[in-house]
Amino acid sequence: MAFVSASTGRTAHADETQPDRPKPDYDGRGTRPTTLGHAALWVPRILLYPVYLLTEYVIRKPLGLLVTTAERDKWVAAIQDFLTFDKDHKVGFTPSFFLDFGLRPSVGLYFFWDDFGAKGNDLRLYGATWGPEWLAASIADRIAIGPKSAESAITLRASFVRREDWVFHGLGPRSLEANRSRYSSNALDVGALADLKFAHATYLHSAIGVRETSFREPGDHVGGDPTIGEQAARGVFPLPPGFNDGYTAAYSRVQLTVDTRNKWPSQGSGVRVALEGEPAFDFRSKVPGDAAKSWVKYGATVGGYIDLTGTRRTVGLVLSSTFVDPITKGDVPFTEQTTLGGFGFLRGYRPGRLVGRSNFVAQLEYRWPIWMWLDGSLQGGIGNVFGPGLAEISPKLMRVSGSVGIRTSNSADHQFEVLVGGGTETFEQGAKLSSIRIFFGTTRGF
Repeated sequence: MAFVSASTGRTAHADETQPDRPKPDYDGRGTRPTTLGHAALWVPRILLYPVYLLTEYVIRKPLGLLVTTAERDKWVAAIQDFLTFDKDHKVGFTPSFFLDFGLRPSVGLYFFWDDFGAKGNDLRLYGATWGPEWLAASIADRIAIGPKSAESAITLRASFVRREDWVFHGLGPRSLEANRSRYSSNALDVGALADLKFAHATYLHSAIGVRETSFREPGDHVGGDPTIGEQAARGVFPLPPGFNDGYTAAYSRVQLTVDTRNKWPSQGSGVRVALEGEPAFDFRSKVPGDAAKSWVKYGATVGGYIDLTGTRRTVGLVLSSTFVDPITKGDVPFTEQTTLGGFGFLRGYRPGRLVGRSNFVAQLEYRWPIWMWLDGSLQGGIGNVFGPGLAEISPKLMRVSGSVGIRTSNSADHQFEVLVGGGTETFEQGAKLSSIRIFFGTTRGF
């Protein structure tokens, strides 16, 4: 079979091999050069290949199929219409759930109302429960200062949490996982916050408020663990300061942050430096002739981040240290001391696993995009809590923590997250893996 070319008049045959035409340069920027970041990216890709398989074939591809189907069948519009009460989707709710293995789960609702009463005024409500001994509620009214894009606002907020499944293992660097105990607490926090942005990279966060906290023995042996009083009676550790009497603390907090990284979805390279201080005094503890018990928490965090490819595949190294010192005589309540684990540094440990008067952490992080509004995160850290002023700090008393997870990035107020991690005992104790953490659910940021 043959045909005549209209441009050359030559006869050509259909089975002749024709060379592929070069790919057009549609945007006029030429071929992107291979950078050092692209080359360096192969190192974590090889080391993290199992994680890649998990995020690519267990999360991203099924999620992509789900999103494609949802767009085709208009699921998103249907869900938005069901969960919101107005055509602009400024008022609505979202179901919430929380499961951190080793702790009690919870279910609840997150409610939002943008431009509540006036433009730039946003209302947030959250409530969760798992029975009468697991209750959480919070309310926040955020008033923008100038346009919302200026990222400056004043927030009035209040929160209450009642739980009987908190863990305590003792104070200081040598606490053991085997010493785990449980306690109950009621915590009420009422205050006002101000978030101000000065220029491109400087932020000031300040807060003033009152925290009232009380403690008690749990009604049953949660998870089969002994209570904090039982462990103290056995001599495993002393009863922690503040447990018998609780406290009502007035506090003021100031945090100054310089963060040169661009906001999502721009490139993520930059430096973040944060300095914080929080004095507090317990006016419940005042007795005739004595000043109220008071303390101050202060610390610094420094992090450097490199976006390896310009596509939010970011490696970061973070150093952090926090201190709590009494201002007047008396011990600082144990829940006001520094902590590691939970949603802070060394996330392989459960909330409340490490408690002490000071801490130090060095943490390496890798973050990468998985899908729109969904990021992956890998963290490995070394550190621990210590006595006053980093007393006894040494390599042999360090612990190792690692975690991998995914989380949504479209809302700072309400995020979905999945995390798997673990932590070790100190090197002095053999650095054996002692803590496994599996968490998934929604978290709130207000």
